[in-house]
Amino acid sequence: MNSNKKSFLSGMRLTALYLLMGVLLLLAVTLFSGQESMRATEEYFDRTINFVKVQSTSYEKYNDTITAKALRRMAVSVRQLAEDDALDLYDPESLRVKTESLWLTGIAVLDADGKLLCEYMDGDIGYAQFAESLRERAALNVLQNPQKTYIKRILLQDGRAVDVATRRAAAGDAVLLAYRVTLPEFVEGTDLSIQSVLDGYPKNISGTIFIVQDNKVIAANDPDLIGLYTTNSPLVQGIRKAGAPDILTHTRDWANSGCYFGMYSNGQNFDLYLYIGEKSVFRNSSSTLLAALILYLIFVAVLQTLRRRTAAVAEHLRKEQAQKYHAQLEEQNRKLELAVRHEAAANRAKREFLFNMSHDIRTPMNAIIGFTSLAATHIENKEQVHPQNFDDGIGPGREITAIFAIRFGHNLILLRTKRHDSACPKSRRKTTPPYITFFRL
Repeated sequence: MNSNKKSFLSGMRLTALYLLMGVLLLLAVTLFSGQESMRATEEYFDRTINFVKVQSTSYEKYNDTITAKALRRMAVSVRQLAEDDALDLYDPESLRVKTESLWLTGIAVLDADGKLLCEYMDGDIGYAQFAESLRERAALNVLQNPQKTYIKRILLQDGRAVDVATRRAAAGDAVLLAYRVTLPEFVEGTDLSIQSVLDGYPKNISGTIFIVQDNKVIAANDPDLIGLYTTNSPLVQGIRKAGAPDILTHTRDWANSGCYFGMYSNGQNFDLYLYIGEKSVFRNSSSTLLAALILYLIFVAVLQTLRRRTAAVAEHLRKEQAQKYHAQLEEQNRKLELAVRHEAAANRAKREFLFNMSHDIRTPMNAIIGFTSLAATHIENKEQVHPQNFDDGIGPGREITAIFAIRFGHNLILLRTKRHDSACPKSRRKTTPPYITFFRL
C-alpha cells in the first residue's frame, strides 16, 4: 500500500514537473517568436519603404525632367517669337503662321497689366482658361527685363497640361505669351506614376502603403485611401507617436479600431506610410508554438520511454541480485543447518559418552571409596584384608569376582569382592565381604 502511494506521488510530481517545463517552454517560445516576428516585420517595412521611397524620388526626378524639357522647348519658341522683328503683334494671321511653324497651340499678346491685346489659338484652349494662374507679377515682369523668360506648367481640371512661356517682344512694349496644350492621356503617358509601383504590393500580403503630400493621400495600394486627408487621422497620429521615422510602432486604423503595426519615412517632398494588421505580424507564431509543443511532447515521450527502460533494467538487475542473494542465503542456511546437525550429533555423542562413562565409573568408584574406607578401618585385621584366591569364571549360577586397585601416594590397595551372577537363584546368591590387600610402594 505504501509502495503504491509513493509511486503515485512520484508520478504526480513528475507530471507536475513536465507541465511546468512545458508552460515555461511555451512562454519562452511565445516571447522569442513574438520578438522575431516584430524584428522580421520591421526589416520588411524598412526594406519596402526604402524601395518605394527611392522609386518615388526617381519618378519625381524623371517627371521633373520631362516637364523641364517641355518647358525648355517653350522657352526656345517664345524667344524666337520675341526676336522676330517682322512679326506683327496685332495681326491674328501673322500669329497663326508662327503658331503653326513652331508647333504651338496658341500665341497671345498682353499689356503690362496682363490684359489680352491679340490672340490666336488652335483649339478650345485659350488665354482665358489659364489667365487666373498667371496673375502673379513674375509672369509680367519680363517687360522690365528684356532678357528674362518666364515658364510654367499649368494643370487644368480636366487633366490637360498647359506649358506657358512669356517674354518681352522686341517690336514693342508688349508681352508675348506662347503656350502648348498636352492632352491628359499624353500627360499620363509621359509621366511615371508611383501608383504603378504601389499596385505591385497586395494589401493582404504586404500591408497598406500610402504616400502623403500636403496632408493628402496622393497614392496608395488601397484605392479607398486616395484623396483622404491625414490631418486628424488616428492611424497617422499613432504611427507618428514613435517620434522618429523608420521605427516600428503600435497603432490603430483609420476608424481608430483594431490593432496594427506601422512605420513612416520622409521623402523629398512627401511622407510614406506603411501599416499591417497584428494578426499578419504574428501569423507564424501559432505554427511555431504548435511545432514547439509537438517537439516537447516527443521529447517527453522519448524521456519517459528511456526512463521506463532504465527502470525496467534496474528492476531486472534488482531481481537478479535478489535471486542471487536468496540463493547464497539458502546455501549458507543449508551449510549452517548441516553444521548445526553435526554439532548436535557431536554433542549428543558427547553426552551419551559422558553419561555412559559417568555411570560406568560412578558405581565402581563408590565401591572403591567404600572399600577404601573399610580397609582403613580394619587395616589391623590381616585375615580380613589378606588376598584370597578367587574364581574368575563367569556364567549363570557362578560367582563374579571383582578386584579393584587404588593408589594413595606410595600405597596400593587391592580390593576383592565376589557376588553371584544375576541369573543365579536368590537362595544361592551370596556376596562375600571385600578383602583388602595393602601394599607399600
